[in-house]
Amino acid sequence: MNELISIVIITYKRPITVLKRAIDSARFQDYKNLEIIIVNDCPEDSEGSLAIDKLVASYDDSRIILKHHQKNKGANAARNTGLNIAKGSFIAFLDDDDEWYKNKISSQYNAICKSERYGIAYSGFLRIEDKNEIPCYPKCLKENDSCLENILEDNYIGPTSFSLIRMKAIKTVGGFDEKIKVCQEYELWIRILEKYDAICVNELLGNYYYSEDSTFKNVDKYLNGCNVLINKHDNVYKNYPRALSNKLINMFVYACKKHKWKEALKYKKRAFEACPTNVNNFTLFVALKKLLK
Repeated sequence: MNELISIVIITYKRPITVLKRAIDSARFQDYKNLEIIIVNDCPEDSEGSLAIDKLVASYDDSRIILKHHQKNKGANAARNTGLNIAKGSFIAFLDDDDEWYKNKISSQYNAICKSERYGIAYSGFLRIEDKNEIPCYPKCLKENDSCLENILEDNYIGPTSFSLIRMKAIKTVGGFDEKIKVCQEYELWIRILEKYDAICVNELLGNYYYSEDSTFKNVDKYLNGCNVLINKHDNVYKNYPRALSNKLINMFVYACKKHKWKEALKYKKRAFEACPTNVNNFTLFVALKKLLK
């Protein structure tokens, strides 16, 4: 099998050398039947747009398609622009400051093709923060584990850049929600896993550059994103009360680590109300004590 795979790289005010690193990592994949769609979401930066035009022209690579937005629309709108252009049987999204190893696409493609029920193949990555390199191996579920129930608890699939998605799956659920401003890929994973399963590729397949504006570094942004997910998918969470309880426990622990005590207690109360029989409600103080040491 040698199906066409679409790669979408969205960019916004990124230094041209950093964007080039991302594009090169897509171009030099060992899986060759690709189209590479670059969406520039910062058209008002005429100098930057011209630099992107010159970079793309320098490649002389017929697989590359460049699209400039007429106005800034946001990350999810840019991803959807790429999605609407894409013609592949599968699609992968690459943020402009991340990069892939050469076997990223081929490894995930070989995995996702094992069954039509797989809507997503996901893998680990090397997280680069300042001068630290932290291997982040993926959470591989057991055979009988529910992909949906696990994603409701925690985003085990990870950032947008490190998955391969079946085109039929993402089209079926309507692509990215352009109203969501945080936890954007997480929200998409929930909708896809309502209809499909995910398969884990237990390898590190790229570099994820952890920035200062990362959602996980901003406690208010992270907790707000979690609340948006819970509210939007309220009907799904009602069917998985333990998953909801565990999600709220995670939020409680995170708020405590950032010393947001009043907010943390609200999450603790909600976690108990969601599933009073969840044993994690009674053991979380022990875990918290260890985390805060």
